[in-house]
Amino acid sequence: MRQLLVLSGLLALLAVAGLTSCDDPTAIPTPSILSITYSGDSLGRESDTAIPVALYRDGPDLACRVTLDWTTCPDHDFNRYILYRSETPGIAGSQSSAVIIGIFDNREEVIFVDADVAWGETWYYALQTENSSENVIWSNEVSIILPGEQPEPIILSALSDCLTVYLEWTTSTSPHFLSNSLYRSEMGHISSDTASAIFMGTFDDATDTTFTDMRVNAGTKYYYALLTKTVLGQSVWSNEVSVIYYGHPGFPYRIIAQFTAMWRASDIIISSTGEYGIQTKSSYYPNNVIRMDNHAIIYELETPSFISNACPLPNGNLVYLASVSDDLLWVADLDMEVIIDSVQMTTIPGGLCSDPMGGLAYAASYYDHMVSVIDTDSHEVIDWVYTSYNVDGIACHPSGEYVYASSSTGDNVSVIRTSDLEVIAEVEVGNGPIEICCHPDGSSVYVLCSENSTIYDIDCETNEIVDSWGCSGSPVGMCILPSGDYLYVSDNWKGKVMVYETVGNTQVLSITVPKSPGSMTATPNGQEVLLNSSDDILVLGL
Repeated sequence: MRQLLVLSGLLALLAVAGLTSCDDPTAIPTPSILSITYSGDSLGRESDTAIPVALYRDGPDLACRVTLDWTTCPDHDFNRYILYRSETPGIAGSQSSAVIIGIFDNREEVIFVDADVAWGETWYYALQTENSSENVIWSNEVSIILPGEQPEPIILSALSDCLTVYLEWTTSTSPHFLSNSLYRSEMGHISSDTASAIFMGTFDDATDTTFTDMRVNAGTKYYYALLTKTVLGQSVWSNEVSVIYYGHPGFPYRIIAQFTAMWRASDIIISSTGEYGIQTKSSYYPNNVIRMDNHAIIYELETPSFISNACPLPNGNLVYLASVSDDLLWVADLDMEVIIDSVQMTTIPGGLCSDPMGGLAYAASYYDHMVSVIDTDSHEVIDWVYTSYNVDGIACHPSGEYVYASSSTGDNVSVIRTSDLEVIAEVEVGNGPIEICCHPDGSSVYVLCSENSTIYDIDCETNEIVDSWGCSGSPVGMCILPSGDYLYVSDNWKGKVMVYETVGNTQVLSITVPKSPGSMTATPNGQEVLLNSSDDILVLGL
């Protein structure tokens, strides 16, 4: 009987022990307190910003890391920890926006190093504690902003000549610069489709900012883009540029003749037949007449006064020459090699142009806001047009229906309707318009402004500016080929002639000349461009 009582008591104790060891299905785990610290390498520390990038660019410890630690869960029914990471806050309320980066079933495992994060980003973390009943509780949410800023994109430019494609870009300002990777494609949109592009090379020196691409085919349009990378694992694309490689261009692109013509040249034109060129002089020397078929000065044309501007008259070898000091235009016959007549003006003439249809010419006056209308048969002034400002440059529309007069004092272009000699529009352009020319098809008039180094494209139908683009340096001369496909601009300071494709107004070539280029003109067949270059005359050809 006594033994039975002892056995009953033991069974009762075991039963009680069994009840206390069972999990409570409603129990909630004790939450852990989560902490985060930056534990990456030295790149993000302020004390190390003076370390040259080259010293750690290829080092083994470039990973960006953060260390997370949390308090130990004291519960006897602990099951596991689940660590979440997100790029946005509020993980507990939106687990779908987060990723699980670690699961720990050892209650004493309370440290984790996250090496799968990017520099310059903000990261959010939260820890979920789970017990054996699969009940969970969230820790506090922590976040960290990692050091490092996204690099600024560099600016890429491209230029083609008859031999190759030249690329140039700005220097990266990122203190953590690693490299520039150059890509080329024939399809464009390289940054979104590098698979279709060709990898051209890597430049790990930030000051290495040029590349010459000689592996190109004539007539092909190429696209280029640069991917800038940093040692922090960040990257950014440059702008994308395009350029057409022409091979040997179908327009004058190289110097084919150069001869001394003395100095102080003021203008240069070619007669309507294309047989002669004439270089005028504003002081001291007589005017040079050039034979275009052999590119030689064949005689010097004496004039009673020094000459500023000139223009050819249509259908022959007659030219008008504007006197610098007298109220006169001299009429020169280049075949006869003499001055045959003069036009009496009311003021000293400046820029000149003639109606391509014949019969009329127009002379601007810098000293008075007036354009004179000249009968080219009688060589007499028959009318005048008054403008708001003094005018200097002038061009005639191919149809003869309009004349465009630029003013360097008013910074505008007056549009004159020739049927009634009315100024129907005044188009404001940049500072100091000095050259003006019309597209041969009559669609546009181009205005070159010297003081802000900008070219303006004015639509001849609406008389509104439809495009403008800069040309660095000191642009002074401009002409357009008779085909209308290419516009030439001379840069006096840089010693270059820029060639622009008029479809899109994009630069396709930069021609280096030995001396400072000035005024220029194209032959009627478009095969050559004649230009003043300091004390020389240059001929650009095919």
